[in-house]
Amino acid sequence: MNLEEKEPYSDTSAFVRFNPFLKIARSSDAILLAQFENLRTQIPLMYVLMVINVGFLGLATYGDVPDTHSVGGPLRSAFSS
Repeated sequence: MNLEEKEPYSDTSAFVRFNPFLKIARSSDAILLAQFENLRTQIPLMYVLMVINVGFLGLATYGDVPDTHSVGGPLRSAFSS
């Protein structure tokens, strides 16, 4: 098969293999909706874990670095939007 016969952005082309966003854009609406529902439940958990991690990092560095870095940084990141 020569290049003229091949579809330019088929799933077997190198462009799609190295561009996962194109695969997502071409996937069905049901798959995209399922991915959205799954991520919608995981994102809040990720933020809670991040706040806990930043808090423990602040506690671990308290006294070793200036208070604005060990306490101020975690407070600012926890309450900023």
